[in-house]
Amino acid sequence: MRSWFGKTGENRVCFNTPDETKRRKFFQELLDYVKKPPTQFPDAVKRRRRVLEVLPIAPPLPPREPTAAEIAAQERQDSLLFYKLKSHLNSIFGQCRKADSKFCKATIGQTVGGVQTEDGIWWGRPRRLPPAEPSDNTATNGASVDPATALSEVPVIDAEGNVAAPTHGRNRLHDIDMVRIHDWIWEGRYYTSAEFLHAMRLVRENAEMEKNDDYPETKDMFRRADKVFGVAQEEVGRTEPMFNLETERMAKRFRERERKAREAQKKEEEEAKAKEAVAASAVDGEDTAMTATSPQQDSNMEERAALKRAREDDASNESEGTHPPPKRMRMSPFDVTDTPGEKTVRFAGDFPALPSIAVNGGIIPDSDMADGYDPPSPSPLGKSSTGMGATENGTVEKDVAPLGLTQHVIFTPSRTPSPGPSTPPEFIVSPSLYSTLEETLGCKTANLNVEQLEALRALCLKQVWSHRGEWNRDALMGEMMGAINQYLAEIGEMTEEE
Repeated sequence: MRSWFGKTGENRVCFNTPDETKRRKFFQELLDYVKKPPTQFPDAVKRRRRVLEVLPIAPPLPPREPTAAEIAAQERQDSLLFYKLKSHLNSIFGQCRKADSKFCKATIGQTVGGVQTEDGIWWGRPRRLPPAEPSDNTATNGASVDPATALSEVPVIDAEGNVAAPTHGRNRLHDIDMVRIHDWIWEGRYYTSAEFLHAMRLVRENAEMEKNDDYPETKDMFRRADKVFGVAQEEVGRTEPMFNLETERMAKRFRERERKAREAQKKEEEEAKAKEAVAASAVDGEDTAMTATSPQQDSNMEERAALKRAREDDASNESEGTHPPPKRMRMSPFDVTDTPGEKTVRFAGDFPALPSIAVNGGIIPDSDMADGYDPPSPSPLGKSSTGMGATENGTVEKDVAPLGLTQHVIFTPSRTPSPGPSTPPEFIVSPSLYSTLEETLGCKTANLNVEQLEALRALCLKQVWSHRGEWNRDALMGEMMGAINQYLAEIGEMTEEE
């Protein structure tokens, strides 16, 4: 240290031990914890544990709906990707054309030589059927019919009426060829490379179904179809996987838009049909109302005519100055119309008595009038200004609402008072033990350094925390005194006897 700071007096630092005042201030926080009741400590007083309701797992949030700008940007990106897909499929078809240009220009009738019926179904050449075997699907004569053969030769019926088993049949072909595949590429019918390859596979299946020993040219046509399909499969396999993934996602979006467009169109058609039905029913109802008449309608027309004549008479009287005086509005059920020119004075006793009802011990008059009468509010002294009051002889008078007014009655249900908080026990801190503990911490720790004082305070705080729920702190202070004396004895500041 001297080599670092030098041997001059200016660089010397004196480390003094804390005096009694500093030690008392250091342990004052510990003594304050001893004087705190258990209610000021966390989790010191046992409380009733709340029983939480078991809630079901919330469903996941719905996906965020894209904005109009995002939808427009996505549509532009899909259009560009769709054009790239068309160019890619056209290049694949060009490779197939290089492999066999004549086959790629032939139609279905030229490749397999099929026959198309009136319902638009293509059938292959007649082929010899295998020998019939007995099965569940037998005719009356025991001959079986192949369910896969949709079109067969005309059945032969012998003299006994039995149907002979057919010897030849035709295959139902897929209505597709290479010419239409090339046209459908630019029409946008293929959203992915896999859909294009599936169409090429159907062409190969047509040639495979028509391969027959009876027609040697069918074998050559199958060889050429298999060659073209192999070239297409090889070119599709060279496509980048990321491009295929993007086109699959684009296909999902295209089909979703098509589905929504179909639903919107269907909804518009249903709404148009509903409007037409409502308009037709309204027209039919008007026609029925104009044509149908009833005695009640005739009486209503007579009443309208009488009212019209009365209005015309009133108008003529007003013009001549002989119209009757206007009617006066009745303001109260006790209002009695006086004769013209005569004024009378009526007192409260002249009116008939009103029936009364008793509500919560009070008499409230019954009245048909409903005006803005408000019940009296309680006074600050706990007595109503117009409510019940005690007279000199001790009787209780009940105020009644004025006549002609309706009193608002508020029914107050009887409530049982909630139990108040339980009274905690008395908090006991012995002054003598507290002063002894304070003197011990302030006087007997004079020779301890800073680290030893920190360790002693931590030991005492551990004792306080373990006894934080006790209302009598005498046992706590006794244990603290024992722990302090044992600690001082271990470091040599006090003997075991002391």
